[in-house]
Amino acid sequence: MRTAGRLAQALLALIAPALLGGCDVFDPPPTTTDAPGTCSSRCHGGANGLAPPNDTNGRADSALPSVGAHEAHSKVWSTTHRDVECVECHVVPKSVNDPGHLDSSAPAEVTFGTIARADGADPVYSGGTCANTYCHGSTLYPGGSNTAPTWTGVGTGQAECGSCHGLPPGLPHPQVPQCAACHHIVDRDGVFLEPQRHGNGAVETTFEPECGDCHGSKKSPAPAPDLDGKSDTARPSVGAHAAHLKHSPWRATIKCSECHVVPESVYEAGHFDTARPAELTWGSLATAHGATPKYEGGRCAGVYCHGGTPTTTGGDLVDPKWTTVDGTQAQCGSCHGSPPPLPHTPRKDCATCHPTIAENGEIASPERHVDGAVDVDVSRLGCTSCHGSNGSPAPPMDTTGNTATTARGVGAHAAHLGPSDWHREGKCEDCHKVPSTIFDTGHLDSPMPAEITFGAMASKAGAKPAWTGATCTGVYCHGASTTGGAHTTPIWTQVDGTQSVCGSCHGMPPGGAHPPGTECWNCHTMVKSGPNGPVITDPSRHIDGLVQTL
Repeated sequence: MRTAGRLAQALLALIAPALLGGCDVFDPPPTTTDAPGTCSSRCHGGANGLAPPNDTNGRADSALPSVGAHEAHSKVWSTTHRDVECVECHVVPKSVNDPGHLDSSAPAEVTFGTIARADGADPVYSGGTCANTYCHGSTLYPGGSNTAPTWTGVGTGQAECGSCHGLPPGLPHPQVPQCAACHHIVDRDGVFLEPQRHGNGAVETTFEPECGDCHGSKKSPAPAPDLDGKSDTARPSVGAHAAHLKHSPWRATIKCSECHVVPESVYEAGHFDTARPAELTWGSLATAHGATPKYEGGRCAGVYCHGGTPTTTGGDLVDPKWTTVDGTQAQCGSCHGSPPPLPHTPRKDCATCHPTIAENGEIASPERHVDGAVDVDVSRLGCTSCHGSNGSPAPPMDTTGNTATTARGVGAHAAHLGPSDWHREGKCEDCHKVPSTIFDTGHLDSPMPAEITFGAMASKAGAKPAWTGATCTGVYCHGASTTGGAHTTPIWTQVDGTQSVCGSCHGMPPGGAHPPGTECWNCHTMVKSGPNGPVITDPSRHIDGLVQTL
């Protein structure tokens, strides 16, 4: 039996060249105990490996199915994928003499292996194409441009990046093209650092990316660059992101959460498993004080940060364009008036009420500007913070900064409230309702001009005072209870002394039942004779609601 076996082997050595298309005699002749991996390249393949070219007939044309993409798959020097072993497409015999190897007609049978079937793939070779193979993306997220390549289409671009899976793959894969952020076998330029771990049946994601790995940078997650690696602010994906998140000398830093949901983990549902662009989900600052923000037509509107609240008005650009990043939309007055309109006081010296602002008008505490709170130092406020001067609440100046008496907000205020050598000093409550605090209802929250609400002194002796908008009438202080006065309806803005001479409010002497004499001091204790007529010796007792007689 042993002798017969040796004869059979010798005979096979002689006839093998005819069976295999002319290959040389095996040296030494193979036995049925050959170990795997000892296939000779003398039948198929060449100096670079077992895969054709050449085929068993010595041909090297890749247009032939017997050659095709064998070398493209099995070459060990690939820079993009692992070396594909023969067992992924064929049954590899343990010995050259195994049944089914040399004893069956060409072409070789295709019997897919474990990598080709990974992730539940059900591969098939038909009509010169491979389909449903793991290696060409059948089980990956959709998006590959050629998941059923033609076997003989070598060099036609069937192996380009993006052929097997999209760049990026379709949903629910993250919709970002920076592969290196999650796949450490690739560098930022898309070069494979470890080709042998690509197409190996495993998805290589072994670490948690940081925000700046996909958008922005290690210094800040705010684009630029965006997910496409672009930095042009004209792109909505870049726009004013950096302008909002960077340190500012005039406002608080805006957080990502004011416009987007910030995931706790990069893999959190709703983060990168939805189509771009990113959803806008406004945060607590953007919606502060009743703001109802929205993003439409490339503009933000109704956002607290840009003055979009019911109580913040007067800004000349409250709906900024997202992709305009030249500073023109961030000027003082863009978000609120400078000063804001009523009920805000119309004065422009912001530092008077706002401790976050310096005397020169610059923001002294940027972290407290656009932070959701209106910083007003009540302890610093008094009547003269908004109107009046030199310790007196009576204008000048008025709440708009006017100092001329021809302005209605100024008028005769100082003439009434200032010290006088002939009459009692008037009080604010003689003509206005004086608030207990600066924030009382009816004080700052009503439009100008200030309401006239005559007090007790103006109504003495049955007087019925009224204000026409330019003159006072029926006022006790101007002779409503006496007769004969030359100017009992004085013009408010005429402050030249002609309406306050002796005889303006009552006659000299008063008419009616008053004695006709002109020596006032004979009956009135606070009057004396002077070189030019009566002199008031005690101004506090003149126009005080009482008739001062002996």
